[in-house]
Amino acid sequence: MISGLKGESIMREKRRKLRVVTLLIVFIAILGITVPAAASMSGSLHATAKGDSIFIEGHAYGSPGAGVAVWIFGNNYYLRDTQSVESDASFSYELTGSRTGQMAPGQYFVVVQHPMANNRFDVIEDTTTTAGTTYVRMRGSVATSGADVFIAEGPGRLQGSNAAEALIRLIDNQNIDDTYMRTTFLLEEPRIGIEVPDTIYTTERFIITGRTNMAVGNDLLIEVVSSAFGHTSKTKPEPFSGTSGIAKVVPGDAFSQRFFFEVDPASFPPDDYTVRVESVKTGQVATTTFTVLEGMPPADEPATELPAPITTIPEPQAPAPEPEPEKSPLIYATIAALFVVAVFACRRR
Repeated sequence: MISGLKGESIMREKRRKLRVVTLLIVFIAILGITVPAAASMSGSLHATAKGDSIFIEGHAYGSPGAGVAVWIFGNNYYLRDTQSVESDASFSYELTGSRTGQMAPGQYFVVVQHPMANNRFDVIEDTTTTAGTTYVRMRGSVATSGADVFIAEGPGRLQGSNAAEALIRLIDNQNIDDTYMRTTFLLEEPRIGIEVPDTIYTTERFIITGRTNMAVGNDLLIEVVSSAFGHTSKTKPEPFSGTSGIAKVVPGDAFSQRFFFEVDPASFPPDDYTVRVESVKTGQVATTTFTVLEGMPPADEPATELPAPITTIPEPQAPAPEPEPEKSPLIYATIAALFVVAVFACRRR
């Protein structure tokens, strides 16, 4: 009985120690947890047409009073700006269409810098040391060359991904508490692609569709004009027909936006027609052609049925006589063996 009580006491003591150790581990873990205070953004931005705005959006946890710093590097392009952070930690920085319209097509690299706990940017730009040169360095440094500084604008500048990586190396320094997130975007010349059937019949409505890299909401002026518009004469006027209207750019897929424009060709005389699509905002133009024919599209001809093959039943043939089985040499060997045995038997008698 005493030994049983002693065993229970030992088990209770072990459970108590286990609870103490568990609470200690949890307490240490709680002390080690830090509140995240970093910029959070989605991945690479989609390709954007020059002249359209680009929005760099995310969350800066901790809602720093200094906001976030937005750095953009490209080929012969550098920009640093700051953006305030909302009370819900969100931020949205607009690179306006007036700016993108002046930028060269190509890939651009974005770094969003968070000032972290001290609420100040510890990697800064310096435009005062040398006229016409913008240095990027750690706060407090006065060097003009070396690992603690690089040139973002001016003679000897770093560009594109090289400049972005140099900035990240500075922010990653162990003496800097700032953090960052990065992304990229691709800037392209405005483009419009038109999709329309080669041949249209006057009895069937159709839709002009297309793809573009312009932003959703852009207006596209669509004109459909017959070729007669270009070569009529005063003495022998030709009938003219066509239509026009505005199509809005709507969301597409990961690669481009879409647009749609419905056309009723019932009043179109047979002719060749030109489709012209122009961006109201940028003036970008694309064209294609199609042909209108009178009436209805021809019905699909039924497939010609081939006559069934004539199957002839072959006349039964008399079975060929089976060949007589050949006598095996083994038979002759057996007979010879019996003959020898008989001979030896006779001699023994």
